[in-house]
Amino acid sequence: MAPRALGAPLALAAASEWQGPFEQIYQDSDCPNLGCFGDYVLEQCKSQCEQSAGCNAFNFAAYAGKACCLRQCSDATLVSPSGADGSDVSYRFVSSGPAPTPPPAPTPSAQTLCDVSRDPWRNPATGEAGACISGGTPAFMWH
Repeated sequence: MAPRALGAPLALAAASEWQGPFEQIYQDSDCPNLGCFGDYVLEQCKSQCEQSAGCNAFNFAAYAGKACCLRQCSDATLVSPSGADGSDVSYRFVSSGPAPTPPPAPTPSAQTLCDVSRDPWRNPATGEAGACISGGTPAFMWH
């Protein structure tokens, strides 16, 4: 992992997950059909959907040939498929919302907390030599 600049916000992503299986399936009148794939296991169907532009759901025939039909559903139809055939099930890929806003980076203090006249800096309580770090502009400084 590459080091982060001091005070740089962490990159946060929206959480997305697969939900299902659901007994209701998507019909062509619910969502456009983006293509069907035969002899696919569940994980292959999920992967195929994730790699297909606009795909956010699919019907899965687990018992009849292990096939899936990918769908591009609106937000409204994504959560309410209208079909059922008793053997196929559906899965949907949902986002829990936009990525959370990262907290603001701390504002460095212009005030130094170190006595820079001491070289090397020593802890007044213990006498240990060390370095003193204080907030400054544009970033933290070693004294």
